[in-house]
Amino acid sequence: MADPLASLFVGAIALVAVGIPLVYLLSRALKLAPRLPAPDKPRREARAAGLVTVVVVATMVPSVLFASGSASSLTGPAMILRVAVADAILLAPVAVAAFATRQSWASLGLSRTSLRRLLVLGLVPSALYVPSVGPMYPVASLPGAVPLAIALVWASMAGFSEEIAFRGYLQTRFEAAWGTPAGYALTVVVFAFAHFPGSYVLYAGDVLAATLSALGRVGLGLLLGYYYLRSRNVVPGAISHLFYN
Repeated sequence: MADPLASLFVGAIALVAVGIPLVYLLSRALKLAPRLPAPDKPRREARAAGLVTVVVVATMVPSVLFASGSASSLTGPAMILRVAVADAILLAPVAVAAFATRQSWASLGLSRTSLRRLLVLGLVPSALYVPSVGPMYPVASLPGAVPLAIALVWASMAGFSEEIAFRGYLQTRFEAAWGTPAGYALTVVVFAFAHFPGSYVLYAGDVLAATLSALGRVGLGLLLGYYYLRSRNVVPGAISHLFYN
């Protein structure tokens, strides 16, 4: 197994073993007890979410092609445009489905309720995760304030768009239709599998490496899905996602 893949699995184990208990304890301390948003006609919404899933997976290849680049390009201004295009491709089917069925912002995990506490829930675990896992990745040492700012911008864009798509839209609807355990687990599977096409492109057609890379996202999917279980808002998960990126 290549070193980046090994690091991915180490990070995934750390996310589950440390991140999930920390999110649980912190959400209890912050007294967060939100309810699952109730989309109209859960079964219809679940069917729409299934179609969106197919489109999202199919569009991951062009998304990755637009957003991918060398490690040095991660801190260049062009990276922001690349990610913006990739985000538009990802969110387009979600926006069309939500608009067509007249869904509320809250049913997409977008709400200002308890925003300060949600920010704390996202920032505190991230503040512990970055210094503990970051040294495994050489690109974590970014040169200067401007490159760092660029990296934070595109990482924020990517994090929020994926959280809206996978947690705010898909997980909400899967849970509403089939219950929390099934909806949570199914979203984790979809999240990991959706990264396979892009990984296949990035690893130049190496099926094994692409499969391992996708499986390495299971830990992240479990943590981000759990953020959503404890907050019913995409904000804390998106913050954690951006620092993971």
